[in-house]
Amino acid sequence: MRHLKSLLVGGLIALHAALASAQIPVVPDWSYDQANNVGFFDPSPSPVPGYGSIGELRRAVFTAGANYVSSLFKPSYAGEVIRVRAAFTNLGPTTVGNGATAGFTNNFGSANPAYRPNVDYPWTLANHVAGRELFPTNTVVVNFNTNAAISFDYSTNESATLGGGLESLFTTVIHEIIHGSCFIAYINAATGGFDGFPTIFDTFIVQDNTTPVSYTNLSDAVRLVAITNNNLFWNGPLGVAGNSGVRPKLVATSPFMAASSIAHLDTATFDPIGLLFLPRDSGIARAQVALVALERGIIYDMGFTPARPQIQSITRSGGSHIITANGILNAKYRLRFTNTLTNGVNPTSWTALPDIVLSGWNTVSITNTPAGNTGFYSIEIVP
Repeated sequence: MRHLKSLLVGGLIALHAALASAQIPVVPDWSYDQANNVGFFDPSPSPVPGYGSIGELRRAVFTAGANYVSSLFKPSYAGEVIRVRAAFTNLGPTTVGNGATAGFTNNFGSANPAYRPNVDYPWTLANHVAGRELFPTNTVVVNFNTNAAISFDYSTNESATLGGGLESLFTTVIHEIIHGSCFIAYINAATGGFDGFPTIFDTFIVQDNTTPVSYTNLSDAVRLVAITNNNLFWNGPLGVAGNSGVRPKLVATSPFMAASSIAHLDTATFDPIGLLFLPRDSGIARAQVALVALERGIIYDMGFTPARPQIQSITRSGGSHIITANGILNAKYRLRFTNTLTNGVNPTSWTALPDIVLSGWNTVSITNTPAGNTGFYSIEIVP
């Protein structure tokens, strides 16, 4: 997940401008709520100052979450968008929200090396891996609960406790859009079969971290046992790298839970750090406000193109350079520097500088005291 983009610094600073990397816009469809004057268009007074109604507040929080999802991805074709049908509805007393793909497709053909035949792709990811718009419609469907048992926190810079008295709408938006885009497993919990092709998510699962066996290659009978044997792991290289070289454990506890099993990270393993892709039933940790490296790695393993950090500006303050780049919220970045480039792209001459910083809202700013007045900087994302 390391990508370099360099700019020359010479004299006071000779800046070769770089454009911000393109992102995939997430476009909401709130038409159901708008037609019924509920949810995203609820006219009730807002509990947060500065918003005329709670509906306006909810639209603002959804937009913030959608913009974060957008920041994760680089488009694979011009005009690529993710269209999301979003609404508030009564989901019962225990469900915070849900997210699903509008449909699956397979064997659509693509030159993308991530493409796999005989695998079911959610429509959003299928568009991206195909490199063309196969489905020019809403490809993700998400719902948020109006049941009186569920109360939302509307902050976008911190997260409520998972399963606690308040649920973060912001992180729920992120969670459900990504579920509907790619984070989807399928299993017939009565037979252990796929009833067709496995999903792209399923193809990266292995049983047993010590002697891993492909989940999709198991017989239906063995797979039926595997979904509740607490021994399933993600085996994609970027997800593993983002977890410090250890295969991330998935939910495979007994009994099988249709809304939680397989396509979530294991609560017992990851609850202490409150990852967003835990099942939404933990009362121990506060959720992270953004995805960590292993969660982003899982998404990229399935075929989404990672957003690449690009330098936006370099300014001098005293004897230091302040390098500002576009980034992903709470992702870790490191600055690299070289005095000379032998061919303009040779990465072997780059030196990784020691400071690693977290990005803020779509920007990362790193300060460095240069070894000389001329040279090249680059920003890399750290798994």
